[in-house]
Amino acid sequence: MKLLITLFTFFYCFFLTNNSLLAKSVNVDDYLKYREKGFELKKENKMDEFLDHFLLMEEKFDIHNLKISNELKFKLYFNICFETQFRNKKVVGDENFEIYHCGKAYNYFEKSGLFKDKENVDIEGYLVSRLAPAYVWLYTFDGGKENLILGEKYALKSFEYASKLKKGARNNTYMSTALYTLVNLYRNQGNNEKALEYLELDLNFNKCDSDEIIDGKNKKSKKRGCRTLKHNKAYFLEGSGKKHEARKIWMELIEDETTDTRPFDSAATRASLYMYYK
Repeated sequence: MKLLITLFTFFYCFFLTNNSLLAKSVNVDDYLKYREKGFELKKENKMDEFLDHFLLMEEKFDIHNLKISNELKFKLYFNICFETQFRNKKVVGDENFEIYHCGKAYNYFEKSGLFKDKENVDIEGYLVSRLAPAYVWLYTFDGGKENLILGEKYALKSFEYASKLKKGARNNTYMSTALYTLVNLYRNQGNNEKALEYLELDLNFNKCDSDEIIDGKNKKSKKRGCRTLKHNKAYFLEGSGKKHEARKIWMELIEDETTDTRPFDSAATRASLYMYYK
């Protein structure tokens, strides 16, 4: 019995010791000091160190239970979300990392009430434009109903945001991302009708049936982009049973080829025609 009590006491103390080591801090003063140090690094333009410092703060502190405002919690996660966009070497291909931090930023953004301020509409637009492709990517390779639901939710929000922006390169970037994401989402879901609907919007948005070039693109990039969109349209038409319409587009793409046409694009068009005639 004495041995059992001794063992119990040992393991109990061991458990408490390890728990205390693993427990995250909820000390607000320490958190604010760490935060101040982080922004000092940012002012010095030491952006890698700034990001590492904020990631360390997240690891060190229990952000959820920390007695600070939701706005401050939002700013922590938003800074991580924003900075990791330009530093892929830290989170290469890790959509879960992106979803976690950008998702946390979005949740605290809503809780803080900041979304009610019209001046902050660009923050929401930025976050949904990051979350939508990440969730659709996960759905594409991992499936999952939640990934599908959230991918569609954020993609539609991203499309809505882009639709309200003034015309220009910034609007074009957001709109292209939103439409591309929606097309991929519905294609992977097997909903060719919806995928084709947003693909048509993408073709119209990029002025693919005219010589007009939208801001942020040149003649060469527009031609390549529109070629890809038209090829995808043919793919969806074929999947919907409209094989003759698909064939017509592929033939037009071959006739429109130039020395600037990428070999991969030419090969993809011919492979599609081969499958049509097979």
